[in-house]
Amino acid sequence: MKIMAFSGSPNKEGSTNTIIKKILNTADENNHETALVSLNSLNINPCQACGYCKENESCD
Repeated sequence: MKIMAFSGSPNKEGSTNTIIKKILNTADENNHETALVSLNSLNINPCQACGYCKENESCD
C-alpha cells in the first residue's frame, strides 16, 4: 500500500511532524511505501504562517 501524509505545520520538528513521522515509520516497518509532503516548504501564496508579517509591513 502507498501512504502519503501531508503536513501544514511551519515547524519541522514540532508535534505534528513528530506524530506523522512515527505513523509513517510504523507503516514502513510493515512494508508500505510512504511519503511525507511538507506544505510549508512549497511556495504557496499568500501565507505560510511564517510570522514575517508580524514583524514587517509586508509579506515577502
